[in-house]
Amino acid sequence: MKKLRGALALITAVVLAASLLCSCTHLKKFNYDEDGILTGSGAGNGYRYAPLGYEPVSVGSEYALIDNEMQEVLYLIGDEDPTQWLTTEYVGSATMVYYSTDIELPDLREMAPEKVLFCDRGDTPNCFYTIGEADGEKALVEKLVELLSDGEANEGIWPRSDINESYSLKFYSPDWTAIYYNVTYADCAGGNFIYDRVTGRCVNVGDILEKYYENTYDESADGAV
Repeated sequence: MKKLRGALALITAVVLAASLLCSCTHLKKFNYDEDGILTGSGAGNGYRYAPLGYEPVSVGSEYALIDNEMQEVLYLIGDEDPTQWLTTEYVGSATMVYYSTDIELPDLREMAPEKVLFCDRGDTPNCFYTIGEADGEKALVEKLVELLSDGEANEGIWPRSDINESYSLKFYSPDWTAIYYNVTYADCAGGNFIYDRVTGRCVNVGDILEKYYENTYDESADGAV
């Protein structure tokens, strides 16, 4: 009986290993060249990885495998051309976007966003309001871009130890349909701040965004989901 159980365990392990191997054999295989460009058949002219702060608008089906120690799978971004855009599995703010060497990533102002998604932070995106759809909100989107681009910034005000609640603000532009520009909004005892990981800038934005999360914050404080 022990021999039978041992044989069954071995067969199970072999079948599992074979299934994992088969699940990856249909993927294209990419490698980094000496310049750090991700290349391979189906990779177009190759990819660079974007700084953390650029985030995929969605994660689609598996497309390729980075053939190194990590064996990381890359995914499609919606209907975007896979030779232009790919992404890793969604893991919140640590998700990596890969973009073609033919593309020059925009900064926030160049992106010309028209909407901002107000979202909870975490590995599972939960966006509860879209700024820019109601009357008068286009001006607010422009104000946020102006503050992050030209507002008074102080390197000494981030990171903070007095955060009450924090959210993700995901800027979206119809000219850049593959990506969000993601920044952190923090409601703190010493004020309300937005931190941009791409530029390292942190600016005080006053109370201009409080109304978008006050009810959510109050409900969560009472234990509501």
